[in-house]
Amino acid sequence: MINLTNQIRLQVAERSAGSFNFLALLRWALVIIFLWFGGMKFTAYEAASIAPFIEHSPIMSWLHALFGVQGASYVLGVIELSTAAALILGAFQPIFSALGAAMSAATYLITLTFFLSTPGVTEGTAGSLPPAHFLLKDLVLLAASLSLLFASVTNQIRFQIAEKSAGSFNFLSLLRWALVIIFLWFGGYKFTADEAARIAVFIEHSPIMSWLHALFGVQGASYVLGVIELSTAAALILGAFQPIFSALGAAMSAATYLITLTFFLSTPGVAEATAGGFPAISSAPGQFLLKDLVLLAASLSLLFASVQGPWLNVQKS
Repeated sequence: MINLTNQIRLQVAERSAGSFNFLALLRWALVIIFLWFGGMKFTAYEAASIAPFIEHSPIMSWLHALFGVQGASYVLGVIELSTAAALILGAFQPIFSALGAAMSAATYLITLTFFLSTPGVTEGTAGSLPPAHFLLKDLVLLAASLSLLFASVTNQIRFQIAEKSAGSFNFLSLLRWALVIIFLWFGGYKFTADEAARIAVFIEHSPIMSWLHALFGVQGASYVLGVIELSTAAALILGAFQPIFSALGAAMSAATYLITLTFFLSTPGVAEATAGGFPAISSAPGQFLLKDLVLLAASLSLLFASVQGPWLNVQKS
């Protein structure tokens, strides 16, 4: 028999405790990323796209010397698909829950170093996203990976399936502050003419957002989104101290990424014709937008941990 508590109350996410079942959102979002990005590594298009990151990386440049541009991409593809496989097996076997999360965390620790090693990382033109925008999202993917890892390994160094365990949610602070950085960065950029031009393609082709251009113009629409994103960052920050803001910030963040994921369907150029068309997707906007799947999962994880209810208090008797 399953007894459910019907009381719903608000908590600061990382100061609460309960079942980790919502972490399944993080697991399967990461699986999709690794399967899709890993598969793309076996195309010439993707090998060329990632070449600048590899050749300027003190950690990864040896791959080009040893395997060549395409061969290095193949190696990374195998690693990424192996990570996806470990994450999938981790839903059933504790050792793989920890292994997959660790492999995922290692991936994003390395890709975040590209932020420092890649020339022109913050440079972009109208309609062209700077590499920094693409790479910075890996901060949340790293936080998601570490959250799974910490939930998979107990204090007694005992492995468990992350989403089938329970305990303190303090590791969720990783998700909160990673999302704060994302919203501060992207929100601040919205007040520049370059960013307004870059996001125009997303807005003008969106059935949900196109009215912003008609009402406020290209720059005005960017200002509106900047205010919303900085307000979301503020709510997430306040949420570290006040339960109502913990829920509000997480909900605002989730709503943001629910909308941006619709751009994956509405924005031209998501499918990459030179790689054979869909399901092959471009680096930008395709892969850039797909990462929002993990950002949505992170937001929902914070939200579910902030709103205490039956989903966190399931007891079998």
